[in-house]
Amino acid sequence: MRKSIIEKLLITYCFCIFCCNCNNKREIQTVDATYVVDIDKAEEKDVFYLSDIVKKVRAIRLEETDYALIGEIDEIQIFDNNIFILDIVIAKKLFVYDMNGKFIRQIGTSGIGPDEYQGVFSFCIDSDRKEIYLLDHWKTRLLKYRIEDGKLLDKIKLPRGISYSDIAYVEDNIYAVITHDNPDESNNLLFKIDVKTREIKEYLSTEIPSSGWSNIKGRFIKDNIPKYRGSYTNTVFSCRKDSVYLYMSVKSKDWVRSGEIPLTDDMSAFNEKGRAHDIHKYFENDTCIHFSYFKKGNTYHIVYNKQTQAIYRYQSTVNDINYRFDSTVYNLFSVNSQFAYDWMYSNTVLYFLKKEQFSSELAKQIELLNLDEEGFLILEYELK
Repeated sequence: MRKSIIEKLLITYCFCIFCCNCNNKREIQTVDATYVVDIDKAEEKDVFYLSDIVKKVRAIRLEETDYALIGEIDEIQIFDNNIFILDIVIAKKLFVYDMNGKFIRQIGTSGIGPDEYQGVFSFCIDSDRKEIYLLDHWKTRLLKYRIEDGKLLDKIKLPRGISYSDIAYVEDNIYAVITHDNPDESNNLLFKIDVKTREIKEYLSTEIPSSGWSNIKGRFIKDNIPKYRGSYTNTVFSCRKDSVYLYMSVKSKDWVRSGEIPLTDDMSAFNEKGRAHDIHKYFENDTCIHFSYFKKGNTYHIVYNKQTQAIYRYQSTVNDINYRFDSTVYNLFSVNSQFAYDWMYSNTVLYFLKKEQFSSELAKQIELLNLDEEGFLILEYELK
């Protein structure tokens, strides 16, 4: 059913966000969800094809040097015709490449020195000043570098006794995803750090009466306006300079409730209850929001049209852009209105190439790259 703008603004999906700064002053805000997606009313579809949203794919081989040996790719961001690759566990470094995969530089240095980082868990980019912030998890601080030459510009200490897992930049502020080693200290999930004044405010109370909300580490969706989603939750929040706003809410009688979230990796009993949970593979363009969720061990893909409010649920997804045969393998990074990115191990690429599993277009590109067994391939998707 099509709603006018006025009708849409009258949707009231309200709850409280508790915001406090370091002197424990609290403010209460009431916000409305921009989009409410009732998946129980979704029209059922069989297959979602990646070609429905992607025009073509371009293969980029990442150059390997003695200074750029990636073990794993945990995050990809694109800025100013450069590819930023973060390896959290193995190399524990942030690398910069040009759009053809040529290595440019490493940002910062890993080590125990005062100007070195011990563990980079995330990074974010100030596009106006062309500066980059790294989250040094083990030293509980932010490190600011100039992108042009990798020069260290600033160090910002963060409160201790707290674990930080992800950061996003918004107009002289950095939002950080937090979990507390001592839950009595705070019951919020986000810090907002003013990089000029060092003032810290907290957002998203775990006491919010939203189904599925819990103090479980979430992640940012790093598009033009960063969005936060928590594990298992039915909500996506937009992080703005002034505050945090509810952007999208998933509605379903089957969505997981507080107290039902499994505390171990054993999901069998949880799946038997038939609870829907975990918004993931979220991306959007000008017309639609896409995301997946789990239920009874199965993955379902949702497409929500922002203009018509039409909702479609797909039983399976097929990456027909990359492969000749059925495949659900894709995980889009750095999605904007034009491009999205994914990656593959070189040895996996060579195996699929030998088995003739790639689409003819992608196979031709890969053959020209002369891949080795070691290394990585970046896939750039041009969106429709």
